[in-house]
Amino acid sequence: MSSFRERNCVAEVLGFTYPKLHEGKKWFVDFFALAPASGEMRRKKYHIDNIPKIGERRKKAAEIIAVTLKKLRGGWNPWVNTQESRGYTLLSDVIDRYIGYIERKSRKKTKHTYQSRINILNQYLSSCVLPIKYAYQFDGAFINDFLDWLYLDRGVSERTRNNYRGWCYGFAEFMVSRKYIENNPVEHIPQLDEKKKISCFYFGLPGAKRRYST
Repeated sequence: MSSFRERNCVAEVLGFTYPKLHEGKKWFVDFFALAPASGEMRRKKYHIDNIPKIGERRKKAAEIIAVTLKKLRGGWNPWVNTQESRGYTLLSDVIDRYIGYIERKSRKKTKHTYQSRINILNQYLSSCVLPIKYAYQFDGAFINDFLDWLYLDRGVSERTRNNYRGWCYGFAEFMVSRKYIENNPVEHIPQLDEKKKISCFYFGLPGAKRRYST
């Protein structure tokens, strides 16, 4: 396998390439790391031209490579601000932690209800052409689209749609409390009016009775 293909394989698995020293007209250490916002690999450089002696440059490069590789292996990403780092947690990992939480804290009936709603959320994600990947993407636009999919595409009732809104609110609160997102985006999503559905079987025949269902 060529060196280029090897680097691509490493990047695909790890999300970064190994830092490497480049010697020539310009001396620098570089590597590529996945930028979560764009989903693309971006190049990061550390220039060491300002060090006059060649031996000192190589020594500095070795230090940079060792420190940078250790940080990368520990989950550090140069394209993610420290304050935002938890927002780039995989949504699937957040859901797994949420499931673990409700397994410990909820009653059997509640667990079943929440698991059912998580299953529906996962169905929606799998139906998206570009499904969200990170926690920070669980925002108002995504939740509105999810609720519209339930109400318009799957044809659930106003009450069921509102129940899912309530569940999304609770899930978002879980995320806020653990710093995956800053604010609860569901607060700005209104509930639908739950109109009574009336079906009448009255044909004006003798002895016929009206029947109503809500």
